[in-house]
Amino acid sequence: MIERAIDHIRSQQSPDGGFVNLSGFSPTAFSDAIPRRTTFFTSNILACLQNIPGRTMEIRTAAVKFLLLEKSERWSFNYWARNKSHQSRVPYPPYPDDLDDTFAALAALMRHDQSLIDARAFSAIAKILIVREVREGGPYRTWLVADDTAPAWQDLDIVVNSTIGYALSLIGVHLPKLESFISEAVRQNRLVSPYYPGILHVGYFLSRFYSKNGTRENADARAKLADIIIDRLQDDDTGSITALEHAMGISSLINLEHTDQVPRMADLLVKRLDREGFCSYAFCIDPTRDGRRCYAGASALTAAFCAEALARYSALAFPATIDDHVRSLARIACRPIGMELREAATAQIEKMTDKKITALPYELRDALYKQGSIVPLDIVEQLSLANLYGWMAYEIYDDALDGDGGHASIPCGNFFLRSLTEIYAGLATHAPEIKKLFADTMDRVDNANAWEQKYCRLEVHDTPLCELPDFGDYRTLADRSIGHAMGPLAELLFAGYGTDSEEYKNCESFFRHYLIARQLHDDAHDWVDDLLHRRVNSVAALVLTRFKEKYSEDGTTPNAAIAIILPQLRKIFWEGIIDEAVNTIISHIAQARRTRQKSSLLDRVDFMESELRKLESGAQHAIKERNEALVFLSDYMA
Repeated sequence: MIERAIDHIRSQQSPDGGFVNLSGFSPTAFSDAIPRRTTFFTSNILACLQNIPGRTMEIRTAAVKFLLLEKSERWSFNYWARNKSHQSRVPYPPYPDDLDDTFAALAALMRHDQSLIDARAFSAIAKILIVREVREGGPYRTWLVADDTAPAWQDLDIVVNSTIGYALSLIGVHLPKLESFISEAVRQNRLVSPYYPGILHVGYFLSRFYSKNGTRENADARAKLADIIIDRLQDDDTGSITALEHAMGISSLINLEHTDQVPRMADLLVKRLDREGFCSYAFCIDPTRDGRRCYAGASALTAAFCAEALARYSALAFPATIDDHVRSLARIACRPIGMELREAATAQIEKMTDKKITALPYELRDALYKQGSIVPLDIVEQLSLANLYGWMAYEIYDDALDGDGGHASIPCGNFFLRSLTEIYAGLATHAPEIKKLFADTMDRVDNANAWEQKYCRLEVHDTPLCELPDFGDYRTLADRSIGHAMGPLAELLFAGYGTDSEEYKNCESFFRHYLIARQLHDDAHDWVDDLLHRRVNSVAALVLTRFKEKYSEDGTTPNAAIAIILPQLRKIFWEGIIDEAVNTIISHIAQARRTRQKSSLLDRVDFMESELRKLESGAQHAIKERNEALVFLSDYMA
């Protein structure tokens, strides 16, 4: 059904990348409808298709080109397509630009490729929001008109504000006042909008907002919204909702993580589409015609929302990945333990999101297989499970050592560490060298943590000019998380590669450089937060050393708290330290690749290349972000 939907959308797309929608008097029958050309339908179709991997890139690329031609110089969008090549032959009333169409387009563009919207664009967008904010941080009025324009153009709409909040969340911006405005409307059951015909339409956009803005403060509002959507979907048995609303309801419940009834609803939707096909149904309210209310719909839009709902359900119901398999083994292992510990351990398993942790031993198995070495799958499965246990224990202990409130989770960390130890004790009976590998690895981890506790903590009385830790060649950074390499190294031992073999040494060296680059990348993002918690990470040490040099030279040597001199420290970071950190990260990535090239085993499959590229991209993005921040400030203050 998803493939059928994609084929239908492709057949409906215009050569310029946009989509024609229909404007009619009935929300379900468009026989009397006339064609219109809007940006809004293209934006929403593009947004839906971004949830569907595979055969949609060509459709999405054309839609992006269409939307980019439709933006104004200030990066606002209009409901109507206004580019000359996009004009409809049907006369229509003029509209001012508005925040609903603007942020629907921006969200779709950002999810496609965030680099499409540069620093100058963000500056223009920020100015648009400020002009229409009721108070600083939201909510926002819909239309981009002057404050003295007629009251009809000064409305505050819950859907429009949820779309704004959703788009901003894609770039990491969360507005508490906007969240309060939306959640209060949900609590009071005010799910109405002059621009949308029904509760499920409104609920969809609100659920999308909550999928990126889920906090404890709005948990009750999220739950109530889910209940409202479920109640409305119950009416589907009477045929009172359209297939479009049916699909929006499914996606909404997935967004809100209330999925108990989703399988039944998805099954009903497939059967319904088999009967009806993809028809035009009311998506939003169109301008009146002949004094009568009009609705806008399009079969391509119906197909897009149905494909989105079914694709998201498929991913939910049939993940069939290594990560899901290993997590299921971890959950099973938790069944015999006490209830309180079981709940904490299960929560930690769900919290882990890095699928590379569980996939790593399988990736190395593939490389070994291509060399003619076969490591039994049950061994690889155990190493993968051990890797998951190790990372969960590491994160718990790391939070506790950093003073981030992780002490309550220590019993859970102990359970994972015991489970990890049991796995390696069992594996050592088959490959005795694994016992020494395990002992040496744990010793390196513990020694690195002891060093950090001794040298990388600021006492309350310490000043920025206190004695700073010397990270040297950064081996300590690798040792902190060298457990990540234990599974692959154990696998090599199983395959007959001894600790003195070149393949073993190359693998160990590869991980050392990769882990240094990874930790430096994290430290470059976390150094401010770490300093405020009186921790000196590797990048903070560089910043404070430069600060010490600067103020020692002019004799000022301020005895000030970190928070007071933070603006000066940030300036030092952005003006030079970031370049030094990025160069060091790139250098270790290059060394990891060189080490891999020496290995006929690892180089054959470009082992962990995706992770190296991710770090490389993140480092380069940091420099770009710094440069764009300077452009943004210069342009915004102009």
